[in-house]
Amino acid sequence: MANEKVDVVIVGAGASGSVYASVLAKAGKKVVLLEAGPDWQMSDLISSEMWGRRIRPAGAPFLLEGKNPFGYAGQAGWGVGGAALHYFANHPRFLPNDYKIKSEHNRALDWPISYQDVAPFYDKVAHDIGMSGDAKAEEKWRPAGQSYPMPPMKTFRHGEIWVKGFESLGIRMVPAPVAMNSTEFKGRPACIYDGWCHVGCPTGALANPTVTYLSEARKAKAEVRALCSVTRVLTNAQGTKVAGVEYYDEKKVRQVQEANVVVLAAWSGQNSRLLLNSATDKHSKGLNNSNGLVGKYMMTHSIAGINAIFDEDIQNHLGTIGAQYMSYDRYGKTSYKDAFGSTYITCGAAQKTHDFANTRPDLFGPDLHDYMKRAARGFTRISMFGEGLPNIENRIELAATRTSSACRSAASVTASTRTRSRCGMPTSKRGRRPPRPPAPRRSGWGAPPYRRPTCTVAPSWVPTRPTRWSIALVSATSCRTSTSRGLAYSRPKVPRIRPTRSLPCPCAGPSNWRRNGPQSRGEAKKMPSSGALHGSRVS
Repeated sequence: MANEKVDVVIVGAGASGSVYASVLAKAGKKVVLLEAGPDWQMSDLISSEMWGRRIRPAGAPFLLEGKNPFGYAGQAGWGVGGAALHYFANHPRFLPNDYKIKSEHNRALDWPISYQDVAPFYDKVAHDIGMSGDAKAEEKWRPAGQSYPMPPMKTFRHGEIWVKGFESLGIRMVPAPVAMNSTEFKGRPACIYDGWCHVGCPTGALANPTVTYLSEARKAKAEVRALCSVTRVLTNAQGTKVAGVEYYDEKKVRQVQEANVVVLAAWSGQNSRLLLNSATDKHSKGLNNSNGLVGKYMMTHSIAGINAIFDEDIQNHLGTIGAQYMSYDRYGKTSYKDAFGSTYITCGAAQKTHDFANTRPDLFGPDLHDYMKRAARGFTRISMFGEGLPNIENRIELAATRTSSACRSAASVTASTRTRSRCGMPTSKRGRRPPRPPAPRRSGWGAPPYRRPTCTVAPSWVPTRPTRWSIALVSATSCRTSTSRGLAYSRPKVPRIRPTRSLPCPCAGPSNWRRNGPQSRGEAKKMPSSGALHGSRVS
């Protein structure tokens, strides 16, 4: 079924798609956004970890392989707002050294732009969506710019307890820049500091797209169509221009939306899959892929953490999931003797019951009970975010449709609509353990690797008959120029099953997530990350 032609169709109503929609709709363009997930309302967002699974990734599954499989849990979102519905709202900037790695270190490539080119847009976004922080304090690491529109967020003991220890190691901590309201901003209330940001903020204090750019786009008459899964980008008969997109609506009816311009603003795994799956006789490798690089050089970042339990009650449930403090003092590319790359250090994220439990999967019964009682009072953590270097082996490719032995019910639903990915992340660039501040504590340990889903069940409305949906094979290996001795890898990587919102899959139960342990190589899979633009011209 064909719809009325529009100026622009945008695939994905998340952080990227909402910006395009706002700018274009306010400029008078007729804009339609297609979103695979539901159109969540603020009243739908409930402060519950169980509920929060609903806004995590779903849709055609990505099965992940490779030497260092890519963990896929929060890189995308399920519903209007995308991943920014549940993101931590940390907004660190790239620094000038990020833009000229090739020039300064003869690694990777330089950006074709500089920090000075991007800085005005950092400032603009901060004032558009509302950010809290101390720009002056950050200027010890970056060039001066505008102040943030709101003062720093309130701090709590579970973040403050680390600061003195960091200072003794020569690591200066300053208030973290976060897209949350420390005061009322543009009619949105100040944060209530309940620490449930990662499952959706029902008050509007966190700057997710539904209360920022997407709200502006809707006021400018942009149309958002939820539960619409795009399968292909269409071109004219000559293959010289895009003509629109093919998608399936919530009733499983094939639709065509014609448009002068197509913007792909889903996460990078879906963007690449759509371009590759849109191959024609004029574009045998897929759209915009004359150089064969679509889906190549998938990029990730690593996360390492240190957990600790203090004897005092540090009220770790309060605050936000964003960081209270951050530091760029180990951000230089050669900060560590035996490794290369930047480390962004944070502390002070609110902790909930599942955070404690997931750090000690080895405990059961009375031992777990005792641990949870202590952790509820004194548990906290610091996190170090690393970077990966480009590697052409980290890639997304189309593969033949196949079912997964790990998820039979998923195969019956998604046999011809699922995407197979084999993607891993470059290893951490840290060459040694991050600093552990000498603060009084009862115990401390490295964080285990985040569990990753081995399968994802498509929602029931996905077409069950053969369609133009593809299977994307995404593969990855370790980055040859990095080392991997950080704490994030101090324990064996054990792929396990995480429950998803689509529960017909028998392997998605919470008990199996804890109990099954490693799966076979054919069963233990995972997935990738976000944002691309496809204009009106096809190369």
